[in-house]
Amino acid sequence: MSNYEYLLSDINSINGVGSKTSKLFKKKNINTVFDLIWSLPQSFIDRTNTIKIKDLQIGKVQTIRVHVIKYSFPRIRNLPKKVLCEDDTGKLDCIFFNSYDGYIKKILPINSEITISGKISYYKNRYQITNPTNLSSDENSIKKISPVYSLTDGLTLKSYNNIIDKVLQNIPDLDEWLSRRILKKFNFITWKKAILELHNPKNVNKKGVFLNRLICCALQFNFEKAV
Repeated sequence: MSNYEYLLSDINSINGVGSKTSKLFKKKNINTVFDLIWSLPQSFIDRTNTIKIKDLQIGKVQTIRVHVIKYSFPRIRNLPKKVLCEDDTGKLDCIFFNSYDGYIKKILPINSEITISGKISYYKNRYQITNPTNLSSDENSIKKISPVYSLTDGLTLKSYNNIIDKVLQNIPDLDEWLSRRILKKFNFITWKKAILELHNPKNVNKKGVFLNRLICCALQFNFEKAV
């Protein structure tokens, strides 16, 4: 497969994108790998700063390091399952709906130290995170800045980010088509580098040579089509 064939290949050719996920992307008019790389992050979530429980802010996505203390798994079906956690400043409940006991015990073992990031709520004088998906004993795997993309029902941010990460890791080096004079103007940044910078969460809503390079490519493409 050539570099251009890869970019124009169907979205379901990406490893991990099955027929169900493919349909969700196509609802957003993302049909090919090329469409995906041009679906840009709208904002970002900063999980790099660890907060103590006493300093948590309701309604915000925040990152905490906690000690797992106790499970509360009700016998009545459909009731939420709780995992009591704490740090040296307070307590927090991780709330799970429709999750198996074994899964919860696997990701939150008793007496373990876990880094959790999620949206903070408050119920019955206790902070909560509902259905946490960003958690790990390795805090370095959680404490990072993540891009936020436009989603559709059934497509989670975590799965979207996993898919776009795979694509960006496989972005091909295309043969250069701009003149040396124009490249010099853009500090010789390649098309691939410009795409990677465009998806860097630190560059959301920012302008720079990476964006100018891509605008120039688009203008040249449209000019060549016109003539």
